[in-house]
Amino acid sequence: MQRQVGADLFIQVGYVGRLGRHLPVVSEINPAVYGPGATASNVQQRRPFFPQYYGSIGDLHSDANSDYHSLQANIQKRFSHGYTLQLAYTWSKSIDNGSLDNGEGSSVSNPYNYHAGERGLSDFDRRHVIVLNGVWDLPFLKNGGWPSRVFGGWRLAGDMSYYTGAPFFVVVGRDVALYGPGRASGGQRANVAGNPFLDPSRPRSALIQQYFNTAAFAVPAAGQFGNSGRSILTGPGLLNTDLALLKRFAPWKQERLGAFEFRGEAYNLLNFVNLGQPTNNMASPAYGQILSAGNARIFQLGLRYDF
Repeated sequence: MQRQVGADLFIQVGYVGRLGRHLPVVSEINPAVYGPGATASNVQQRRPFFPQYYGSIGDLHSDANSDYHSLQANIQKRFSHGYTLQLAYTWSKSIDNGSLDNGEGSSVSNPYNYHAGERGLSDFDRRHVIVLNGVWDLPFLKNGGWPSRVFGGWRLAGDMSYYTGAPFFVVVGRDVALYGPGRASGGQRANVAGNPFLDPSRPRSALIQQYFNTAAFAVPAAGQFGNSGRSILTGPGLLNTDLALLKRFAPWKQERLGAFEFRGEAYNLLNFVNLGQPTNNMASPAYGQILSAGNARIFQLGLRYDF
């Protein structure tokens, strides 16, 4: 649905959906069979297909699916009176069996049942996205003459964006199932033994030290695969503000001689600390902790001559 309000305001609200079928996925078809006496040292002997010749064998098949549904709203004030503004909001959900689109397919965790727990939120799922951007021609020294050419003509442009966090899941970090090195052997998921969610409104220092309830996950028994699903947790969101101050000027009247453009740009102007994803590997000493963050505030200046 689209609606124009007055001469300059434009409003649009719509549903956007996409379905994907027969997408590529890879599963291990020569895993070591677990049984009495199974150890990490006799993996190769326990493989069902010609263990004297073949190790890991990946089977690429096309039976993964994806679903995307979203509400997308957009309010735009077209450029007039020296400025333009746009506010966009997207509320969406993306689900699939694997999010790799490199043509090789996503690897599944359980080679004996690649439908078990693989369907979940897409790796790139962002439930809420809000973006505000605008451009403003500053109304200073617009009367013409050399003062306007030298000191006038400033433009302010910027955008502010907010994204909710991306999903992740907890992995054991070793081959507990003892099916041998191969597809996703190190990505075996853990068992859920409790409530993994903690209060997201806790102080940031507490979030950094323990983002989720690590005690809610347990290592599966030997020869078993974890019962936790894919992408059941959501990481920290992202807030970013960029601002640019531009001036285009020509010391001469003839446009054919070209013009200069000065740019002063600030990235993450508010210097907001955007936390990275928490460590999801149970074998890591930093399990459950956040060890990374996005870039701090960055300033840069530039001068360009166009002719």
